[in-house]
Amino acid sequence: MRNCSQQWAAAVGRVPQLNLALRGVRMLESLYEQLSVSWQPVMDLRLGTPWGYEAVVSGPSDTAYASADSLLELARREGRYKDHEGHLLRASLEAAARELPEDTMLLLRADADPLRLADLAPSLPWPPSRTIIEISEGSAIFERPDDLDAAIGRLRQSGFHIAFADFGSGFHGASALLACRPDIVKIDRLLVHGIDRDPWRQEMVASIVQTATGLGAAVVADGIDDVAELHEIVRKNISLGEGPLLGRPVAASKIAKFTEGWLHSRLDASDQLAAVMPTTGAAYAVDRSRHIVAWNEAAVDVTGYQPGAVVGVTCWLSGLDHKDAAGTRLCFGQCPLVRAMLTGQPQSDLVSLRTAGGARKWVRTEVTPVTDENGRVIGAVESFVRAHKPETDQT
Repeated sequence: MRNCSQQWAAAVGRVPQLNLALRGVRMLESLYEQLSVSWQPVMDLRLGTPWGYEAVVSGPSDTAYASADSLLELARREGRYKDHEGHLLRASLEAAARELPEDTMLLLRADADPLRLADLAPSLPWPPSRTIIEISEGSAIFERPDDLDAAIGRLRQSGFHIAFADFGSGFHGASALLACRPDIVKIDRLLVHGIDRDPWRQEMVASIVQTATGLGAAVVADGIDDVAELHEIVRKNISLGEGPLLGRPVAASKIAKFTEGWLHSRLDASDQLAAVMPTTGAAYAVDRSRHIVAWNEAAVDVTGYQPGAVVGVTCWLSGLDHKDAAGTRLCFGQCPLVRAMLTGQPQSDLVSLRTAGGARKWVRTEVTPVTDENGRVIGAVESFVRAHKPETDQT
């Protein structure tokens, strides 16, 4: 009898705890229905234009869970960490489909269960080819090598790009970078902050850039906070950056307003760029934001891409996918179009490009910058002729 009484008392004592847990779950579900998404711009530091946007998700502004950190803490207390990330990812993807320009890249943080996105790929409202999955250096998935390999393989197979985020934050370091083998490396703000006056930070960042670019990965500097830091980052040949100096998270309405003005400036330049297209030989023209604005018939013959498939699209999303003789992708590192527009000087390169059928062809490119009547560079024209595969190529 005494034992039964003790069990009954213990059960009664658990009722308030069960009710509290239930209320916590219901609160989370309610908060998930009211999530808002803003967009942190990732800038092309060479051209001064947005390259992509990172989703920043927050809770309702009139609650104690308005910040992402407070919302995450509530989810952890309720044992809903993995589910929590899924809700944030879903909100971000749905908002991107409604709000982001179609020619931009979307960056999503997925540390808890990145494999889930690969399973959902066919039904996502935003295409995987324009989605970069960020896996933080501090992610626990690096402690599960088999899960990591499965996640990376499935994500790439589904068309996603992989970013290794917070590199230099002091968690798993180079071993995690080796395991991840990303398309993009994001340098942690710890290394960016004060880089202009700290030789140690400068040398560490220079080493990261050399390693990443040597392996064909683009580099993003995170947390750029002042002009001196920006100048040092540019001197380190880092082409992409984000941080308070370059733009804080903004609502979709501000993106739309910016994009509208950007579109008009592109249209103003397109006629001038089309007018200087070569009359013979394969060629196409891009504006300063690397949107393809003209594409001739000879280019169709060489690549198989029709104008309707590429005009209006940024060259890095067009499918051409330029690579050098070592197999390094040039779109975000040593792009000959960008070099021509920045230096004002013609550029010549031997590259391979992907055709509409998926095969790669070797071409000799000649890139010529185009200026307006005031001498301002407004774009570039790339002409290309078929070439032989270099003997040193191993791809």
